[in-house]
Amino acid sequence: MRAPYQAALLVTALLFAATPASGKTPEIDLQEWEFHIASLKRRLELEPGNPNHYLRVAQAYSAIGDSRQVIDYARMAQDRGAHSAQAYLLLGDHYLKMHRFEKALRSYDRSLRSAPGSVAAWARAWRALYELRRSGERSDVDVGMFAADLQSRGFYFPK
Repeated sequence: MRAPYQAALLVTALLFAATPASGKTPEIDLQEWEFHIASLKRRLELEPGNPNHYLRVAQAYSAIGDSRQVIDYARMAQDRGAHSAQAYLLLGDHYLKMHRFEKALRSYDRSLRSAPGSVAAWARAWRALYELRRSGERSDVDVGMFAADLQSRGFYFPK
């Protein structure tokens, strides 16, 4: 039972290792992302009721660090029927990338409330909690409860 969690943890760690420390996108990539966003928005015009298109636009805005647009498009996706777990997972990923660890943890918590069996959400919640604890930031989140729940699922926290 622990093997899937360890595998998910490894994959998540590898994904985050490739994220630039600044959370910003290099300028050359910015132009490509803006072109991609424009293409996705044209797709939205053709299929305005498809929540997946809104999630993709939110992901693209996350790549360039536009928090307001990420939040707006994730909410629009939910309004059009996207599963809450997906939208909150996307928001958590964005907040984690922007080093807003408490907001990331809260988003992953909401994702887990919608889909408690999501290995991806548990692995990402571990990462957010690990970074929150490491940063020393004060938090209103019950860190002890979250840590105990994660440890009971096989996640390890270094001392």
